Amino acid sequence: MIPVEQAVRVATRELKHFLGGSQPQGLRVEEAIPSDDETKWNVTLSYMEPTVKQPEPRLLKLGLVERPPPLERVLRVVVVDATTGEAVAMRMREAS
Repeated sequence: MIPVEQAVRVATRELKHFLGGSQPQGLRVEEAIPSDDETKWNVTLSYMEPTVKQPEPRLLKLGLVERPPPLERVLRVVVVDATTGEAVAMRMREAS
């Protein structure tokens, strides 16, 4: 089993690739937990991204531009194979 530090390094590096090459803003490691059978590391990372907000129809008609949407912290779990050290999946995690 690879050490937790290596799993976290892999997860933070691969998150950028999972996000299409963009650098996540305000990246934090939230937790790193081995699976029950110790074959994988589940590394939870969080970062900031703009909230998804639909513009009000009346503002669109008037041609008014709103300020950029506020940022919110998003959680992602990167699953790292504990034997090979490769990131094998990413999933969303709801904030608790």
